[in-house]
Amino acid sequence: MLAEIILIGSAYLFGSLPFAVALARMNGLDPPQEEDLHVALWHKVGRRPAFLAGLVDFLKGIIPVLVAFGLNMSPAVVAFCGVAAAAGQMWPPIRRAHGEKGNTTGGGAAITLILVFKAYPMLFAAIPPIIVIILALFVESGPSRAMPIGNLIAFVMLPTISWLIGQPSGVTLGLLTLLVILIVRRLTAGLKADLGK
Repeated sequence: MLAEIILIGSAYLFGSLPFAVALARMNGLDPPQEEDLHVALWHKVGRRPAFLAGLVDFLKGIIPVLVAFGLNMSPAVVAFCGVAAAAGQMWPPIRRAHGEKGNTTGGGAAITLILVFKAYPMLFAAIPPIIVIILALFVESGPSRAMPIGNLIAFVMLPTISWLIGQPSGVTLGLLTLLVILIVRRLTAGLKADLGK
């Protein structure tokens, strides 16, 4: 039990590593003044730094899940390592740190869970965000304002499909918890501004 707690706590701390914040500051941005660091990096710094920040945040969701799976932990612990990493990105332990909305880290964790548990039908949940990304790249020339809606649909689909295809209850509960914390973060991080756009 202690090993599982330490592993989940470590996943939280790993998820809280402020790579995007450091990258933003190195490029002259003030993270607390930015609504979304990925969008700010894309529009104010360039595509490469924005892509790099997104890639690192994605890896912050992948690595804890792979470590827990590699250590032969229960499906619940494996799933909650991914949830903890996303929570760390959203609510870092350092009071003045800038928390993100957790979609990228949560997405990395979810995709890794799908692959390690061979839950391939859950990949259908990737369709809404992929459509939004394609629109962003080829129509809007940058991060799309529809991305929160695409992400929400995907994160609602994940626990639903997991339950329908009979994945371990720990995985389904972990994905449901991920959905809940993403919604809570969104509600506490500028939902009114998003809806206004």
